[in-house]
Amino acid sequence: MKTIGQIITAISIFSLIVWLSSCSSLESDNPRSRIRAVKKLKDQALLAKIALEDDNIDVSEAAIKNLTDQALLAKVALADINYSVRLAAIPKLTDQDVLIKLALLDENRYVNCVSTARVNDADVLRIIASRSTRDVHSKIARMKLTLLNTVISRKLGKLDLEVTFKEDSRFYVEEIIGSSMVGWAAQSYTVLGENYYLRIRTEKDRKLIAYDDFLVNFPSSMSPAEGPELKKAKGDIVHMITRILSQGQFSDSEMLELALSDVWELGLIAILRLKSDLDVAKVALEAKDHRIRSMAVLKLKNQSVLAKIASEDENNIVKVEAMKKLTDPSLLKKIYQINIKAKVIGISKKYKLVGISAGKTDGVKSGYRFHVIRKEKYICDIVITEVESNEAIGVWELNTDYPQLGDFVKGCNFQLDLVKEGDSWSVKRICFCSFREIEL
Repeated sequence: MKTIGQIITAISIFSLIVWLSSCSSLESDNPRSRIRAVKKLKDQALLAKIALEDDNIDVSEAAIKNLTDQALLAKVALADINYSVRLAAIPKLTDQDVLIKLALLDENRYVNCVSTARVNDADVLRIIASRSTRDVHSKIARMKLTLLNTVISRKLGKLDLEVTFKEDSRFYVEEIIGSSMVGWAAQSYTVLGENYYLRIRTEKDRKLIAYDDFLVNFPSSMSPAEGPELKKAKGDIVHMITRILSQGQFSDSEMLELALSDVWELGLIAILRLKSDLDVAKVALEAKDHRIRSMAVLKLKNQSVLAKIASEDENNIVKVEAMKKLTDPSLLKKIYQINIKAKVIGISKKYKLVGISAGKTDGVKSGYRFHVIRKEKYICDIVITEVESNEAIGVWELNTDYPQLGDFVKGCNFQLDLVKEGDSWSVKRICFCSFREIEL
């Protein structure tokens, strides 16, 4: 016969076996038990099914860790209703078409940002980068474009951008005054925020060469009217780009190529390292981004090039910077005398429209402002809205009288207040045809 001790031991062993089996069951009500069971799974279809259907995010994420089938990973990343699960799938995805869809079309901005770091299509990245330039999504796209730049990849090898996301929140309580019976009352609400952690590593040995954190900055107090709008993370990629450029010895021609980059932060940093005024002039004339051109102008010394930029650049800020650097009196006077003269050839009092006898061939552009003069008396201003080859139409404003056919119209690219100091001239004020005055 078995002793009582043996019976108790047998019962204990049986109970332990039952408990252990329950600890790693996919059917268990306990998420921890399901996670332990998922970790043992190799069946890719079953793992994808769990990732999509389990009601616990931790279980779904555990299933994704064992998923290797790219088609099934893509299915989870595109179809799962929970953004946390979609985020978990992104680091394992290699299909560029799927990553592009997530970067451009996913309804969740966290997914947009994290997937953008893995996109390798420069055209897609430029589309994202051209959106709100201060937004994290745009900055991540510009950072990835920097890493894809052929000059950098040639010099440093392939670099990977890793972006991870962490949601943040802040709880606010606001005291409000109720009735005399209620007394003081409190209203509480939670505001969500976002944090992104950017890491740049070499593809070959995974060496960390640059990093930065884009973090949310919650205000100390808020009113319910301001919430519950998401508080966005803030950060800058300049530090990381500077760190990357410090990793290699770039030649003058390579630095010039970087200065002409699509990424304006990269262009600004590269300009500071240019040594030749000819290279600086090339950037000032040819860079696509006005911020890069403006920075180049600040460093430029060539007076002829500065005069050309002051006359022809399409951006007023760049023009102003060029004018500030001009010291040659003859060039200043030449720019000052770029006048456009015309006459009034049509009037609509009902719609306050005026036609003038100057157009594209005369250098007139939409947005230009002209003065209407009659016998040296100011009549009104005309702001051009439509331009044809030899005539233009504008809206009149600031009028002291109605314009008439034959009235004299004059305007210029710049109106300058020139101050002579000794043998040199300086510019005191610039007024564009948009009538925007800038004191210098």
